[in-house]
Amino acid sequence: MRESATIRIAVRATARCAMLAVAAACGGKASSDAPARYGIGRAVTSQEIAAVDIDVGPDGAGLPAGKGSATEGAALYATQCAQCHGPKGEGMPPAYPPIVGRDAAGETFGFANDAKITKTIGNYWPNATTLFDYLRRAMPHTAPGSLTNEQVYALTAHLLVANGILPAGKGSATEGAALYARQCAQCHGPKGEGMPPAYPPIVGRDPAGETFGFANDAKIAKTIGNYWPNATTLFDYLRRAMPHTAPGSLTNEQVYALTAHLLVANGILPAAAVLDSASLMAVKMPAAGHFVPDDRRGGGTVR
Repeated sequence: MRESATIRIAVRATARCAMLAVAAACGGKASSDAPARYGIGRAVTSQEIAAVDIDVGPDGAGLPAGKGSATEGAALYATQCAQCHGPKGEGMPPAYPPIVGRDAAGETFGFANDAKITKTIGNYWPNATTLFDYLRRAMPHTAPGSLTNEQVYALTAHLLVANGILPAGKGSATEGAALYARQCAQCHGPKGEGMPPAYPPIVGRDPAGETFGFANDAKIAKTIGNYWPNATTLFDYLRRAMPHTAPGSLTNEQVYALTAHLLVANGILPAAAVLDSASLMAVKMPAAGHFVPDDRRGGGTVR
């Protein structure tokens, strides 16, 4: 017993001496002959910086070129994601919680009052661009950063469709132009010039509107090209409310096509544009930077 106690005392004394030596080294005056550099590591290259400088903002700033369909994303999900997140995004709790689903209790955003409500992409994530950013940086779990931009767009599209946020389908601006001529031109004009005052212009980029001076000049026409902040809002409005004589009658493919045509007509997309859920999400509207989220609280919830 005495020998064991002696050993413990010796170890403690040695530890104290070591700590005092470290403290003296840290607190003492730096040696005049200390090198300016210790030769550890190296300067990072521009290529290495570019590889990690890939953040995407909530407004879509930083999104790379590319596109992908929900159909392509579904196949990719089955091979790269389902083993952890489940074939239908139901997860494998507790390690992998669900990522797909719209629990009715979550629609009122009562997560703070009920920890049992499942937080999924569909009822909790605020921005689709954040989903894209996360997938590109961190997935798949076994090889993060290995997906191409097209694969990330496709996976994003699939997960948005699976959560009921954007519908499957696609449509071209060419198809949309023909559909516009048949279904829309009689009210909005052959070129979107409108028939005021009942139907104001929906196409055009009045230079006075580029500085967003609408509050100072009521004569500036508010069009899709100079006033609408989000392309997804255009899709949503067309699907819900158009055509005026039969709202809700258009197929998803027709709505994608009409959206593409109107974005082309307003100089936002090239003439050959084809839209699906992923490419629609990536559209950066000219007026997006003039709006801020309404995060006011205290009144009734508006969805």
